[in-house]
Amino acid sequence: MSKEILTTIAASLAVITLEMQSLSKYLTTNAGKSDFDNEMDKAIAGAGAAPPGVASNEPVDDQGKGIPWTESIHAATKKQTVKGIWKRKNGVTQEEYDRVTAEIKAAGIAGTATPPPPGVNASTTPPPPGAGVVLNAEDKKAAMAAISLLTDEFGLTYESVLATMKAEFSVTSFDELEVDHYPEANIFFTNWANEVRQCDDEIELIVTMAGESGQAGVDTILKQNKVASLETCGYDGLRSLHEGLIKYRGVLDAWVAGQK
Repeated sequence: MSKEILTTIAASLAVITLEMQSLSKYLTTNAGKSDFDNEMDKAIAGAGAAPPGVASNEPVDDQGKGIPWTESIHAATKKQTVKGIWKRKNGVTQEEYDRVTAEIKAAGIAGTATPPPPGVNASTTPPPPGAGVVLNAEDKKAAMAAISLLTDEFGLTYESVLATMKAEFSVTSFDELEVDHYPEANIFFTNWANEVRQCDDEIELIVTMAGESGQAGVDTILKQNKVASLETCGYDGLRSLHEGLIKYRGVLDAWVAGQK
């Protein structure tokens, strides 16, 4: 595997860790909020910046709204977040992203962003007083942050999240979770978000390497896993899908090496 790809994967994993830590810390200070969407949106907007040399693939503000897909700063997969912003290419710094988007806006060629779908207004209840409240509250917020990443960044429907929540925890909404189950929910939803991100990163690497042929290969792997897209892949099928994407990228790596 090439050094560049390994570096890209390592950077992506670092961003995952940073996002979850930043969101958990931010949300812990806002335990009194009652609206799920508002709480998550503010948390994501307030997340800390990536460390030096590591660029998140999500803009830290709405600077990218209305900007058409641009090869130099946007992911080759040409996917948008639910906020209508093209996903940022791995390795593009915030400074470079801001400079290019400003130039595009100044040139007057900005397009129209896709409006986000209706939000989810699921309410949440603060944990009751008693032993372990602070720790459980942190787990609760981290689980909510992971759910927000799944729905807002990766496009999963809240209905699919609720269906999985029912299967795993025997509840029909997040509000029904017992306080003692928050740590388990934190681990489950954080792992789910990490698995989806890893699959998304593999897809971007494949498409970047092989263009339309790579996308065709990704589509074949999705069909083999009996899913229409990453967004529709259930939690139980993510590991198999990820392994299939890694094997396919290995084939591409070997092919690229053979061309040198």
